[in-house]
Amino acid sequence: MNQPCIQRTIFVNAHCGDKSFGYRIYDDYGQDYCNILDEKDLKLSDQDFLDKAKESFSEVANSIFDYALEHGIYVDDKWYHLNIEDDGLLVPLEDDV
Repeated sequence: MNQPCIQRTIFVNAHCGDKSFGYRIYDDYGQDYCNILDEKDLKLSDQDFLDKAKESFSEVANSIFDYALEHGIYVDDKWYHLNIEDDGLLVPLEDDV
């Protein structure tokens, strides 16, 4: 079953150790990443983090998010349904998927 996921991510340059901050977003059919967020963005609430990430979504990320609007998404390790009428307001589930 296709389960979209977005994860807060710290990217580390293996050669020099420089760090950048962002997210990975993926499902069974595509993947994308962004490494242009600020470190403080990784500490936002799940909803605020998703809203911040959406500002930098590519066509691939938008496609994954569009699917998630209908089926749900993991934000890190927590599964949410998305409220389509509110353009992606997270609705947490009480039970694990």
